[in-house]
Amino acid sequence: MPRVIRMTGEVCPEAIREAMQEMINRHEILRTEFLMKEDEPVQKIREDVMADYKYIENRETSEEDIIKDFIKPFDLGKAPLFRAELVKRENHYLFMLDTHHIVSDGMSETIFIRGFNAIYNKGKLQTVARQYKDYSEWMSRRDLSDQKKYWLDEFSGEIPVLDLPTDYARKQEKSFYGAGIEIQTTEELRKNIKKLAEETGTTEYMIFLSAAMILLCKYSRQEDIVIGSPISARTHKDTEGMLGMFVNTLAMRGGLEGSKTYEAFLGEIKEKCLNAYENQEYPFEELVESVKVMRDMSRNPLFDVTFVLHNNAVTDVELDKVKIEYIGSSCKSTKFDLSFKMIECNSNYEIGLEYCTDLYKKETVELMLSHYIVILEQIVENRSKQIKEIEVITEEERGKILGEFNDTRVEYPMDKTVIDLFEEQVMETPENIAVIYEEKKITYAELNKRSNQLARKLRKLGVKPNEFVAIISERSIEMVIGIYGIMKAGGAYVPIDPEFPEERIQYMLEDCRSKAVLVYNAEINTELPVIDLSDKDIYIGESTNLQKVNKSEDLVYCTYTSGTTGNPKGIPVRYRNVVNLITWYKDRFEMNERSKVMLMASLSFDLTQRNIFGPHISGGTVCSCGDTNVYDPIKIVEFVKEQGITIINCAASAFYALINAEKQNGYNGLKSLEKVYLVGEALLYAKLEDYMSSSNCKAIIVNGYGLTEDSGIASTYEVTNQAVNEYIIPIGKPLYNKQMYIVENGKLCGIGVKGEICICGAGVTDGYLNNVELTAEKFVPNPYGEGMMYRTGDLGRWLPDGNIEYLGRMDEQVKIRGLRIELAEIESTLRKIENVKDCAVIAREDKNEEKAIYAYIVSEQEISVSEVRDTLGKSLPSYMIPSYVGQIKKIPVTRNGKLDKRKLPVLEAGIGKGYEAPRSETEKMLCEIYQEVLNVDRVGISDGFFELGGHSLRAIRVINRIEEETGIRLGIKEIFITPTVKGLSEKIAKQGIQKYEPIPEAEIKEYYPMSSTQKRTYFICQMD
Repeated sequence: MPRVIRMTGEVCPEAIREAMQEMINRHEILRTEFLMKEDEPVQKIREDVMADYKYIENRETSEEDIIKDFIKPFDLGKAPLFRAELVKRENHYLFMLDTHHIVSDGMSETIFIRGFNAIYNKGKLQTVARQYKDYSEWMSRRDLSDQKKYWLDEFSGEIPVLDLPTDYARKQEKSFYGAGIEIQTTEELRKNIKKLAEETGTTEYMIFLSAAMILLCKYSRQEDIVIGSPISARTHKDTEGMLGMFVNTLAMRGGLEGSKTYEAFLGEIKEKCLNAYENQEYPFEELVESVKVMRDMSRNPLFDVTFVLHNNAVTDVELDKVKIEYIGSSCKSTKFDLSFKMIECNSNYEIGLEYCTDLYKKETVELMLSHYIVILEQIVENRSKQIKEIEVITEEERGKILGEFNDTRVEYPMDKTVIDLFEEQVMETPENIAVIYEEKKITYAELNKRSNQLARKLRKLGVKPNEFVAIISERSIEMVIGIYGIMKAGGAYVPIDPEFPEERIQYMLEDCRSKAVLVYNAEINTELPVIDLSDKDIYIGESTNLQKVNKSEDLVYCTYTSGTTGNPKGIPVRYRNVVNLITWYKDRFEMNERSKVMLMASLSFDLTQRNIFGPHISGGTVCSCGDTNVYDPIKIVEFVKEQGITIINCAASAFYALINAEKQNGYNGLKSLEKVYLVGEALLYAKLEDYMSSSNCKAIIVNGYGLTEDSGIASTYEVTNQAVNEYIIPIGKPLYNKQMYIVENGKLCGIGVKGEICICGAGVTDGYLNNVELTAEKFVPNPYGEGMMYRTGDLGRWLPDGNIEYLGRMDEQVKIRGLRIELAEIESTLRKIENVKDCAVIAREDKNEEKAIYAYIVSEQEISVSEVRDTLGKSLPSYMIPSYVGQIKKIPVTRNGKLDKRKLPVLEAGIGKGYEAPRSETEKMLCEIYQEVLNVDRVGISDGFFELGGHSLRAIRVINRIEEETGIRLGIKEIFITPTVKGLSEKIAKQGIQKYEPIPEAEIKEYYPMSSTQKRTYFICQMD
């Protein structure tokens, strides 16, 4: 508790010493030492203690350094636990006082200064009737059982943990590095607060506290808020003149339901405060122990934010013939994440906010404080306002968000279709390679010719604008022909992954009322007309461009995403949406004739569409290594190197697999990449850092955010090497002709405030196919401009530079390995299983620190994992099958009736299956590989790979490990078809184990021969 004073005038150093010594003599607490005795903490009072006081002359050292040197730790076992120093400067004195808080509190400081003033000025002092030891003994005998009951009732049930967004990652242990800022309120606000207090029968403290709770509620989107608030706890008259630490901490808890009016909430806070005052003596430390709150070394128990109102400033030092000037010392440490401090001045309030500098930047806290003022201004103006109606945004921020942050207007060919742009490109670069598929190639001219021939066949089937034609195909040249053929015919295509379950495919065909189905390397059972794209007879006849029948308002495609009802939902997209997107894509990624774009995602995902159209309006090439290789990162890297791929757009986890596969080669196979655009899930710097620091990383890394409902991309952010050390990777700023807003309860959120990400502009689609109710819920009139606004259900916040930080989902929809998943759809399908009474599905990190799907089932019968997987597999794609399945007695819920995720057990493996030990060396080897890759303790030969938490990326690791041990390279599909150790062992036995032979280390010599690749490269360089 340091205090620094600048003194000018007739200062008497010896009189200061005498005053200090007299105060020590009068108050035993200043002569008290603290130590352990028989494993118990005790305090010992010494009779004779000399004041720790120094008087020195120092005219050279800066005041800042003098103060810094003065403040140092105390030894609690050695009295006195306060010190003073008087430093004579050129024209004044510097007087410094520091007291350990174990022997003093705010009121003690006032008592000490009064006594010090009286002694120095030769005044009179009253006799000290009681000492702090008396208070300690008295308190130890008091019955506080009623007070204990009050606090235990107040904190019964689930105790909230404040989830405020931070600028830096929270460390494993609490940091105490701090800083502080202060602002002055207006005199008018002070008058209005006093008026509100008078009219509501409350106090200024209650108003300030309630406003702080609202601020935290708005920033965190939590309705249950706890703030710590110190109270003097000097409930007995005899304590009024005592020195010592009396302060207790009250854990003030508020319920901030959005429909509650501020006046009603203030009334509740008043009641809470009055009850807390009545029960203020029950020690906070005992409350913490009694409620058994989970201890977290990075946080304080019960709360991380405190609030204190200083009604009266501490008594000033007043010495005869001496002029006093207090020097404010900046806060260098803090015990809490945030600490609000209010001081009432003559005409206004000084509001301070101390903050942990390891969590927050100064600019963030400044915004927070400005939002606090905005809240105070609203509640004094209209106390009937509901909490959800209170805005947390300044007028300056509103202007910036509606203007600068969303100034995205760019001209684009909005009246053209994708076919218009493609055919223009065909005219410019007819002989350029349009698609490379494995070893096959096709030029722009040939692609255009074949798609024209297909289009004529489709028109004969009666395909018209805004009618759908499904295409079920693996990644191939035929797939691209099919897409263009449907568009040229005038129809809109529905891309379907051939790996989807039959039931899901049939639903999609019926839902979109498909006129026909195009297939390639896929089978379909349907009464609809089916065209096999491998049929050479299709590509006969007239091949010129067809007469245009589409306008920019027509539909171009409809993709299906996971839905909450158990069925996927279709999202039709119009040409104007796509043309804006691919115009931006071409510009942002500088696509041209030498661009080679890797096609990694399935046909059914929206990013596949832009990765076809973007290069095809630029003269570039779409490249695919085929469905059999697309899950194998080693094969993909080889293809990237062989083809000289320049652009990759994929899920972040898919790219992590590539760089992990190529790390041992110094990322040499990826050096052709110029742009890497990662989407679908939160980007992790740690997984990119080594690659980005490599000399073979020539690529610009872009983090992207988007949803199918907005045509695929809404915002992007370029990741730089400098940013690798930052905690936050933003999702960036909106792209061409799009606007993004952070909205909560229909109100714009200010910078830093958590809310729902909403998107407007050229990319927003019309809604969901055949689902008017859901469309009306998610697509609403744009309150800030023309058109509609899409409510994403994603949480985010503005950063001060206009970038947006993604903060997760509002609902139970999640993204795993870049794929969007409605957990409710999985639950809905689980409930169809016979004997399943209840279930819950969540996403959480597993032992490998990878997000996975966990399913919990309640049933009176034992249900096997294989039964669960088989049933789900008939309706859901493989990426939606839970990695972990467990059977529990009941689904845990909170006192509010919501799923209590924290009480769901962490599952190690599947359910309903006994352990079967390995019977051969091969089975033993495979069990060990499964255990290593899946990070589980034990694997039996009948345990399924996916039942134990496996997914496609982990399957690749298993394949690589099997090759290391056996020399046999299995395909990715082998694990999907035969996921058990027993089954894989049989496959390996058929092929025969080959001894794995590592590359031998070369002997040391002066020269080594070149490899064939090196020779070729060398001679090419010699030719230049």
